[in-house]
Amino acid sequence: MSVSQQAHVRAEIERLIATYNGLDDETRENITESSVVTQFIEPLFRALGWPIEDPKRYIKRMDIRNRHQSLG
Repeated sequence: MSVSQQAHVRAEIERLIATYNGLDDETRENITESSVVTQFIEPLFRALGWPIEDPKRYIKRMDIRNRHQSLG
């Protein structure tokens, strides 16, 4: 990974942290696992160069029994 790419990844991680830290207490208490994945985990994976758009390598599914989303 080039220095430029590392700087981009670092900036994206800092942005994600700032976004999370900017959430008010009520939002943090009520945020769903699915929202956390969409708003924070997937952007982190994307910034790190993981191929999350490739369904052969990243599978998102809903566990209906427990009503929560899981990553496969």
